[in-house]
Amino acid sequence: MLNEEDLVRTIKKDEFEAIIAPHVQRFAELIEETIKASGLTHEQIHFVELFGDATRTPIILETTCATFKKEQTERTLSSLEAVARGAAL
Repeated sequence: MLNEEDLVRTIKKDEFEAIIAPHVQRFAELIEETIKASGLTHEQIHFVELFGDATRTPIILETTCATFKKEQTERTLSSLEAVARGAAL
């Protein structure tokens, strides 16, 4: 039982990134597996579109750019539009 303890904790960016490092590595591996399964090369992928709150996390942006070998990613879709656009394509 917590007995009314405050669970608020502030951590630094480096500490947060160290905690999530195994998950970020798995994320990068998943991207590589997906590219390989698609049969495309990195050069055939013209841009990467991200959406959702997690895409604001710098380490996710950096990992995505590095894994796709792109200088930047796009964030032009809202999460409400993504399913509709994907279905239309």
